[in-house]
Amino acid sequence: MLLGGWFTVSKGEGIVKAAVTAAATTINLGSNNFATNDIIVFRGIDTSGAPQVEYMKVGTLVSGTTYNVTRDLDGTGANAWPEGSV
Repeated sequence: MLLGGWFTVSKGEGIVKAAVTAAATTINLGSNNFATNDIIVFRGIDTSGAPQVEYMKVGTLVSGTTYNVTRDLDGTGANAWPEGSV
């Protein structure tokens, strides 16, 4: 079975609790189950209906479920992500 062109087996998933701007370097990931240097992948559709993807590296826990992140590991540019993005 083909699932939107991607098949991913991950250790977890969640949703962002607040919108993420393209310039943000701290993100509320909605969970505190991440370790420093974990790689996370965001996939979704932008406001014009085009697919977008962004790879990030988790840094240190700031507070609660908010982490420092290193953005744009895939080199395609950091994206804005709306609240509720998976």
